[in-house]
Amino acid sequence: IPQDRTILVFVGRLAEEKRVDELLRFRANMGPGGVTLLLVGDGPDREAILDYARERRVPVIFTGMVPHAEAPDYYRLGDIFITASTSETQGLTYFEALAAGVPVLCRRDACVEGVVENGFNGWQYESGEDFARYLTDFCGDGELRRRMSRAAWESSERFSAEAFGAAAEALYRSLEEQPMPIASGAR
Repeated sequence: IPQDRTILVFVGRLAEEKRVDELLRFRANMGPGGVTLLLVGDGPDREAILDYARERRVPVIFTGMVPHAEAPDYYRLGDIFITASTSETQGLTYFEALAAGVPVLCRRDACVEGVVENGFNGWQYESGEDFARYLTDFCGDGELRRRMSRAAWESSERFSAEAFGAAAEALYRSLEEQPMPIASGAR
């Protein structure tokens, strides 16, 4: 991948609910430009996605499945993590991207409220026009890219195992201080 290209990275399962075809369509609409789409993963829709990319001549690199331990290296290859999924239950890829210092460009979804903050550590888009506008801003402004990368990494601390453990402990301690309710019928 030439150094002067912006790398859009997707890491995940290549399945219908991840809506990778939407990402390919958005990339195809951008024209030839200096952007490479890197798809990391595998799944039941791999062949359909490969066919779609070939038919529309979308410049894309497929890595296939990679060992989980190597995933951070693939995130770091990207300048921005992209996803169109609205079916996340845990959304680990968002946290992994942020922890790698990679801003996130994702479809607006309630599961990422408070995680992906528009203009800070990424953007949540609602349309192809939003996607294109945010990506154009990101690609065209080196300072914005540096600032968002730093913000991505810093914001990931809120979602670390240590932060989760501290929040869970604080919740349990607050519950210890609450009076125990008496069950109905108890004497």
